[in-house]
Amino acid sequence: MPVARHALVVAAAAALTGGLSGAAVGADYIYWSVDDPMGGGGVSSIGRANLDGTDLRSSLIANAGRVSGMAADGNHLYWTSTTGGGMASFLGRAGLDGASANASFATISGSNGVQTGLGIAGTQAYFIVAGNPGTMGRIGLDGSGVNLNAFTLPGSGGPGISLAVAGSSAYWVVPGASTIGAGGLDGSGATTALVNGATGSAGAIAQSVAVSGSHIYWANNSGNAIGRANLDGTGVNASFITGASSPRAVAVSSTHVYWSNGSDRTIGRATLGGGDITPAFITTGAAAGRSLQSLAISTGAGPTPTPTPSGSEATSAAATAAGSSTPAPTATTTATPTRNPKGKDTQVVVKLKLGAVGRYTFIYERGASTSAKRIPMQKGSRIGARVLKKTTTAANLTATAADAKLVINSLLPRAQANNWRLRVIRTATDGTQTQSVITR
Repeated sequence: MPVARHALVVAAAAALTGGLSGAAVGADYIYWSVDDPMGGGGVSSIGRANLDGTDLRSSLIANAGRVSGMAADGNHLYWTSTTGGGMASFLGRAGLDGASANASFATISGSNGVQTGLGIAGTQAYFIVAGNPGTMGRIGLDGSGVNLNAFTLPGSGGPGISLAVAGSSAYWVVPGASTIGAGGLDGSGATTALVNGATGSAGAIAQSVAVSGSHIYWANNSGNAIGRANLDGTGVNASFITGASSPRAVAVSSTHVYWSNGSDRTIGRATLGGGDITPAFITTGAAAGRSLQSLAISTGAGPTPTPTPSGSEATSAAATAAGSSTPAPTATTTATPTRNPKGKDTQVVVKLKLGAVGRYTFIYERGASTSAKRIPMQKGSRIGARVLKKTTTAANLTATAADAKLVINSLLPRAQANNWRLRVIRTATDGTQTQSVITR
């Protein structure tokens, strides 16, 4: 069938010292909690490292209560903790650098414990209250407005565990079954079996769940693997990533999935597509007899991102963001579709001049940032001198020349051809990261 071609050219000549949109990524970390149920009297510590495994701090927060779940936004790390045999629960909070840590920042309940897992959406943190059948609760990130019954989890298999939140949806592991449930944060559309066969055995449950822009990941402890499925529950692969060792917790960044290994208390890492598997990517230094209970990834802090304009507006906006010493980017758009009687698919071509050396990650997507769907970069796309030999949803390049170019080819329904964005993350030689967003 003939394919219509829609040529879109975006040329950006600015070096990414301040970012094409001026959005600096200054705090991308992975956090883990070390549970010491015996020798430490049930007190957990929290460690931290850069997402590339450097700058490891094994005890960033020494006394965090007994951590059950963690989550982070661009400003703070949050966690749930329990005391008194799990009958009282609290929301803990600290700066991303561990400053002003307070294990009892807010009281969740004096008589109800909470399960593993914590999710953040907007100004609210969500958690699962222990009990049968169990409920999902929420609390404001400022510690106000506790609600222990935001909605009741469906089913009779006991409370859900290991909550993850993405956009306006929640995902949780269902005990007593090899399934993962899901529902809206208002309780709408809840189901106990969005994902079936998460572990390959009805008697084995997933230990943790995390959600990226397009997939659900979970720790398949019994299979020593990380599982994955599409957001709609299809495409289940209980052993998507192998090489884990009794994995317990799982977390995702924009490019990688991380998991904790129960056997040696290390953290493994692989790309979201299942490649570049490193089973012991981070050695946490946690002592034998302890466990890595939870993982969390911060989203980065820094200046509020400047909205990325398109067309001729990009030149003046980028000049302001980057300063006079950085060449202003230019952006032009042309559309020359060939005849296509059925008018279904459109070939979109994006061209971007990088403007600076460094290691780049490119993520091409459409939709709201909290629920974005990645757009495949088609085989034949070029990143510098490298030609993609297979279709991918994320690509990396180390640019050794400032004038290196990115050329992406993709197929989109014609109605969606003008509704996408390209996230460009540059890591400089000193480890500083800068994120830019090109929109159309």
